[in-house]
Amino acid sequence: MIRQSTTNVMEVKRTFLSNLTILCTNNKENMRTVLQMSVWQDLLYSMVYLYPQTQHHHKVTEMVMTLFRMLLHHAIKFELLMRISSFAWRRCTSSMTDRGWTTCRHG
Repeated sequence: MIRQSTTNVMEVKRTFLSNLTILCTNNKENMRTVLQMSVWQDLLYSMVYLYPQTQHHHKVTEMVMTLFRMLLHHAIKFELLMRISSFAWRRCTSSMTDRGWTTCRHG
């Protein structure tokens, strides 16, 4: 009974991770949604096996790390750069206002 329960839990984890990976692959909105959830790191960390004992444990841990890479890459490449760009724009418009200009110059 315990062995069957463990197998079922492992299958649920693999299915969940597989589906989440599919949802996030090449879909910025889905990745943004996951990143905005306050517990996404805890959820993924709870599935990692620090000392994998079986091939199934290795596979689940590998799937979690793939998701982390994908989400963190998106967070850095798009979300962080968008914030930096927004900050730079506000700084430009603030500087422009201080100097009496009406538009920021490009180039």
